Amino acid sequence: MNKKAFSLIEVIVALGVFSFAIVGIFVLLPIALSSTSSVKCELMSNTVWVTIIDMWDICPKEARSYPIDVPSIGTFTLSESKTFFLNEFGSITDNASEAVVKANYRVDRIDGMNYIKATFFWPALAPDTPYRRDVSFLTAVY
Repeated sequence: MNKKAFSLIEVIVALGVFSFAIVGIFVLLPIALSSTSSVKCELMSNTVWVTIIDMWDICPKEARSYPIDVPSIGTFTLSESKTFFLNEFGSITDNASEAVVKANYRVDRIDGMNYIKATFFWPALAPDTPYRRDVSFLTAVY
């Protein structure tokens, strides 16, 4: 008997191993994509927060109540509490449908201190569900 081909059992085992690997890849792919998107939104939120706090540090007190052009974010009034949306590039957008992150920015002035709290949510238009992610920042400046 000439043995130059695979037996039926060898082919079935090989197909079983291959299909097991392919199913594993397709099951993990959505999880990996979701995780990547979440990390991107968290990084964007952190970058916007650091930029806003840096603007608080360098902006004179009398100019904080006027709109200023914040680099890479857009026009922003530091002392004004508001809700705004960020697009995929981290810039403020008025179009909520193209937003990837929603931000609630609040400034409370108590005893000469500005208490600043920002909460960033993603997906931007998602209702409160277990799949919605958020990150909050809190600080105080004079």
